[in-house]
Amino acid sequence: MSDAITTAVRNSGLAYAVALSSIGGHAPAGTGPIAGLHRFEQKLSAVERAHVLSLRPAYFMENHLSAIGMIQMMGIYGGAVNPTMKIPMIATRDIAAYAAEQPMNYFKNL
Repeated sequence: MSDAITTAVRNSGLAYAVALSSIGGHAPAGTGPIAGLHRFEQKLSAVERAHVLSLRPAYFMENHLSAIGMIQMMGIYGGAVNPTMKIPMIATRDIAAYAAEQPMNYFKNL
């Protein structure tokens, strides 16, 4: 998929692109499946004349929506995440708003 997206950006002549990556997307290894997003960022940033802003959120607030039934029926929130672990969270609409607010000079061709 990253090859298809990169090819589309290259062939379209798109000047500015926002890549939704993930926390750890900057690391070339040691991040499991996130390493694929690192390769995607590298491919996209290598497109000549394309200025790319890679956003790397950690956890989407919307991931908690699946627990609504449990909360309503049982009065608890259960999940596989350690409740004492601190993890940055963001709503998907806030990611889009952030990207839209960035000045063009913030985009980089890495």
